[in-house]
Amino acid sequence: MRVISKLAQIDFQFGKIGRDGNLLVIESDPEAKMPSTVYVSPQDVIEFLKRFLVSPRAIVFVLGMPYFLYRWKKQGQGNSKAGKQRKREWPTV
Repeated sequence: MRVISKLAQIDFQFGKIGRDGNLLVIESDPEAKMPSTVYVSPQDVIEFLKRFLVSPRAIVFVLGMPYFLYRWKKQGQGNSKAGKQRKREWPTV
């Protein structure tokens, strides 16, 4: 997943997922160049679901996921099993 902000562009790869009280805690892969931790509150999930359910483009993306995944891998943008990173074509700011 690519996270783009005014401060940085980060390729976030999922590591451990756990819970801390009422928060979901998502840590980046231990081998990441820039270790990151994401905290997700219950309110964040509700807000995401509300926005997701009223977005036709988001629903089409999920329904078309097998096709998009196939295209992504065919273009050489998926991760190989050997752990090598292939070139990814992410948008830039």
